[in-house]
Amino acid sequence: MNEKLFNKDFEYRRTRILKNYGKMKQLAGYYISRNDWEHALQTIFVASGYMYTLNQMQYDEELENMVILIANSILDEVSILNYSYSDETVIYYDSFGSVDRGLTKIYLKALQDLGYKVKYISPIQNEKILEITESLGVCEILCIEGNTYQERMISLKEIVMKSEAKYAFLYMTPDDLVATAVFSLFKGGLLRLLINLTDHSFWVGRVACDIIINFREFGAKVCRDYRGVPDEQIAYIPFYPCVVENKYQGLEFSNNSNKLIFSGGALYKTESRDNQYYRLVEDILNNYPDTNFLYLGTGDTGKIKGLVKKFPGRACFSNERSDFYEIMKQCTMYLSTYPYNGGLMTQYALLAQKVPVTLVAPGMERELSVQDEQSFWNFDSYDQCMKEIDRLLRNPDYRKEKEGQLKQFLIGHKEFSEELKHLLDCGKSIRTISTKRYEFDGFVRYPLEYYEGIKYYRLFLRKNSLFMFKKFPAQCFWGVIGLLIEKKYKK
Repeated sequence: MNEKLFNKDFEYRRTRILKNYGKMKQLAGYYISRNDWEHALQTIFVASGYMYTLNQMQYDEELENMVILIANSILDEVSILNYSYSDETVIYYDSFGSVDRGLTKIYLKALQDLGYKVKYISPIQNEKILEITESLGVCEILCIEGNTYQERMISLKEIVMKSEAKYAFLYMTPDDLVATAVFSLFKGGLLRLLINLTDHSFWVGRVACDIIINFREFGAKVCRDYRGVPDEQIAYIPFYPCVVENKYQGLEFSNNSNKLIFSGGALYKTESRDNQYYRLVEDILNNYPDTNFLYLGTGDTGKIKGLVKKFPGRACFSNERSDFYEIMKQCTMYLSTYPYNGGLMTQYALLAQKVPVTLVAPGMERELSVQDEQSFWNFDSYDQCMKEIDRLLRNPDYRKEKEGQLKQFLIGHKEFSEELKHLLDCGKSIRTISTKRYEFDGFVRYPLEYYEGIKYYRLFLRKNSLFMFKKFPAQCFWGVIGLLIEKKYKK
């Protein structure tokens, strides 16, 4: 760790976080000793969500072993030994149930190209899943049933047993205990490939996979250095942005300027003690009165609404929009978030040939594309970043020159399919992972900055977790107060 990024206050908070996390594991252990599987799993669910959010460790073998123990107690291991598979059948397990966003669509398209018979499994079911998966050649859509953890685990296990799949692609939320438990028991029965969506943060599921597919070298290195994953279980296949065509719905600004700064993502990505992101946007709007600003995203809207109020008619905020890529194509430039830079949004900017100007926070990794060492849109200093924005806004010829260089930083659908085929055929990825240095300390520091006060105590409250009041009375009390304040604010 870079000691300059931390001080006594941070170290005190880290110690408190790890202490409370340890108490959560103790509570889970208590319920396990009493064979109270539901409370044990719910406690692990709270603990994993707590650590995912605060990110003071990236892997916990003890927690995953608890999930295995519970799985062995609930599910019949003997029947799993009789598992048989067909070479042409693949499971795609999707915790999110959002097939038109993220990585699911590009994986389903690739598996369709490669001729596999795909069975899509999710705890979520809706009409959109049915519509999109059918167009991607999915032969069967299966929904996990049950209200309790035990019921859902039994349901998923039966689905997998009947699937006859040779491969299982796992696209999991960081705290998906049902999938972690069930797939942990199929070791040796089918090849389990975990798609590492949240590569910088804590997640549960290492025991449920044989290979971890990373979309950038950074994620592969975190797996090796912070999760203790052996090199032979680490793969690297870059993703590409999958465009969903939607009609442009228009924008409303009070001026007629055609200069637009576009930005977006979860709003926590813009929160830092130095307030650099909002300072940057204010400086742009003050220095370039003919320029407008649009942010699309969700989360704590206090600061972004303050910005809109300060620049009426020129700064706009909205939740996610289906036509965001059409907006991207029409903007002058894309401004990445700070201190957490944009991931998939940066890829969409590259595809739309819009420069994704990025102010890189200390300790934060900047790799978001192939040929990353040649990326020219990342800046370590505020002044350098503003200087580039000035050139892009004032000099159309310079902007077009830079935009023309952007597509080299993306792979396409054909290349992605070929690399996935190589992984399935050979058990390893085509690309080698470099030994160049990477930044990580910021991913540990910035959650400590953001989750203070009421925001921190809200992490002790998750669905069906009120029983934790006994172990954490003060934290849960203030968490409830925070929840009430949040509801009142939303109204």
